[in-house]
Formats: sequence, structure tokens, C-alpha cells
Amino acid sequence: MAISLYRTLRDHGQVVQDELADGFASEYAADPYRNYGLAMPRRGDHDPMDVKTDWLGP
Repeated sequence: MAISLYRTLRDHGQVVQDELADGFASEYAADPYRNYGLAMPRRGDHDPMDVKTDWLGP
């Protein structure tokens, strides 16, 4: 996850939350057995990247 944060900061100079979430999803998809915890496989039941959201709320 740290590499996704680094890449987002390198590319944008700040945290762009949608880009960071995309990076997390891409890294997980590349290696789903990397031991991210028991909840992560359940996230694969749907694609959370299908719907962008305002992470900070209204």
C-alpha cells in the first residue's frame, strides 16, 4: 500500500484519493494473496472502483 501512496504523491504532489484507491485496487489485483487481511477478498464481490465517491463527504 505504501508504494501506491508514494506513486500518487510522486505523480500529483498530493494525495488524490481516487487515484490512491485505484492504486490500492491495482496492487491487490496483481497479488491477491499478499496477506492484506481477511476482509479484502470480500471486496472482490463487487468492483468498488465502478462508483467514484467523495471520500471526504458533502
